[in-house]
Amino acid sequence: MGYYKSIMPNLIEKRYRRWYAVLDVPKSIQSAIGKRRYFHKLETESESVAIRRAAPLVARWKSAIAAARAGTDDPVEADVLFWRSALAEDMDETSEMATKDALLEHAEKIESENKGRGSTLYKRALGLETGTLEHLDEWVATLEVEPKTKDMSRANVLRMAARFPTI
Repeated sequence: MGYYKSIMPNLIEKRYRRWYAVLDVPKSIQSAIGKRRYFHKLETESESVAIRRAAPLVARWKSAIAAARAGTDDPVEADVLFWRSALAEDMDETSEMATKDALLEHAEKIESENKGRGSTLYKRALGLETGTLEHLDEWVATLEVEPKTKDMSRANVLRMAARFPTI
């Protein structure tokens, strides 16, 4: 439990003997999210239970924040961004294993709700698959051709991505 206590110190609050999950929304995206802070009652007086119950809520909230930053409405795409950034952080082996376990749990939950989406989330977050459109803007910027040719190339990749969303 010490690991979770160290990564979730400010994500739970005790008020009147009850625990609440909380997460402040960055000022730059508060207008997109529509609130300044996420807040949810955890229905427990136990701190260890509160930490376990808060983890999936905080993950969902952070996904919404990542989606607002990325400008995407696709929750799986937002989750991919969140989990990639979480796995990119410098951490010890135990922390990395715990993060991958949490990713696997989350992916299994998504998979049970929407067949195929959890598997995609897991593979993309670990870098085993890449979204076809993930580097499209950078690639188009490197093309040394006429603007019309750039637009045609972009349209071709968009059509291909409709059929093959990952590579």
